[in-house]
Formats: sequence, structure tokens, C-alpha cells
Amino acid sequence: MGEVLSMKQRQIKPIYANTYQQLRHQYHRRRAWLIVLVLLVLIGGWLTWRHYRQAQLDRYPIRGVAIDQENGFVDFQLVEQAHQQFVYLHTSSGATYTDDQFKNSYNRALGSSLSIGVYHVYSFSTSPKAQLANFSQEVGHKIGNLPIAVQVDFYDQYNAHRLATPKSRHRLSEFVHLVQQRYHRRVIVWSPDQVWQTLKSATIAKQPRWAVSNGARKLSQQVLFNEFDSDWSLKLGQQKQTVPAIYFNGSRHEWNQRYVR
Repeated sequence: MGEVLSMKQRQIKPIYANTYQQLRHQYHRRRAWLIVLVLLVLIGGWLTWRHYRQAQLDRYPIRGVAIDQENGFVDFQLVEQAHQQFVYLHTSSGATYTDDQFKNSYNRALGSSLSIGVYHVYSFSTSPKAQLANFSQEVGHKIGNLPIAVQVDFYDQYNAHRLATPKSRHRLSEFVHLVQQRYHRRVIVWSPDQVWQTLKSATIAKQPRWAVSNGARKLSQQVLFNEFDSDWSLKLGQQKQTVPAIYFNGSRHEWNQRYVR
């Protein structure tokens, strides 16, 4: 009798062990399939978003980039070969700072067929006249053929709350007016929407805009350019440059009539 029970016990143990192993195997297999399914959903969503974003950008065929001294030496022939039609070069910031690469970059850019623009980074802590003197001394007559851009953004203690004053708006308007008066060239204000709304005065509201948004979107006719990617990777030969990527908010026909060199 004892031998019969012992045989039954030996027969039962493998059944429990096998069932446990099977359940464990099924659990891991289902978990693996679930992970694969989640990854496929994420990849599919990312590809759909990328396709949608590219389809939106394809509506704006005229593209360009902004360059400063952090980019170092830039081969503008390669920029042109990368299907860019224009370049904006940083000249100066505030009343004292100038871009070390500006003059060399400008002269090299002239060797390409890119349309050329220049931009100054506006400072809230220095006077409009001092900033004009700094900008003018750096650029001379090297202003290209595109509208002159003034980049305006919040920084340090200069936030929306502090700058929402008539004085801040007046000083920015004064600087824009001084630049236009000196060079007889349109000036565009390059700023995110929040900055634009904070500093927009009656004078500034009439200026063409350079908007900042993540991707392409429907913009008003006042917007001349849109920065659709602040950290775009531009491949130039064997190197890559991280640059603000911009498109012209208009048709190729409009571009050719107004800005082709």
C-alpha cells in the first residue's frame, strides 16, 4: 500500500511542476508580445507624426538657416547643396558684443548663390543708440539682400512680467526705427509669440515678423519667416551643424521676385 502511494506522489509532482513551467512560459511570452506591440504602436505613431510634419513643411519650399560663431567654419557651398536657399548671419548683441565669425562668414557666403541676411540680438539693458552703434560698426555695408532681423527673447530677470511696460516697448520700437532709418531696409522682429505679445507696440505691430514654432503651422501674412526647428541637424558633407531651421512664409514665385540675389 505504501509503495502505491509513493508511486502516485511521484506521478503528481511532475504534473504540478510542468503546469507551473507552462504558466510561467506563457506569462513571459505574452509579456514579450505586449512589449513588441507597444513598441510597434510607438514607432507607428512617431512615423505618422513625422510624415504629417514633413507634409506640412513641404508646403513651404524656401528653406534657410541661421548661423553664429558657435557653428565655426561653415562651407556655404555645402549649405546650398543641402537645398537651403538663404542664410542669416549673426552680427552683434547688445552694445558691445560682436560675432567673431561674421565678416569671414559673410564674405564666404557671397561666394554662393544663397540669399543673405544679418541679425542683431537685442539687449534690454543697453540703450537703442548704443546698440545701433555696435551693429553699424560691425556690419558696415554688409547687410545682404534680406530684411535685417532683430532677435528678441526673454533672458535672466528680463521676463514677461518685467518687460510688460510702455518703456520696454518704446525702447525696442526706437531701435527698430533707428536701424531702418540708417539702412533704408525693412526690419523684422524674430521672437516667440509670448515675447511678441508682451513687447508689441503700435509701431512694432506694423513690422514683419519672424515667428518661432515647433513645426509648420498656418501663419498670418505678417509673418515673413518661421523658425520651425531650433536645433535642426544640417548635414554638410561629413559634418553636421546644429542650427535654427527656417522657412519663408510664402511661395517660390514670391521669393524669386523679392529676394533672389
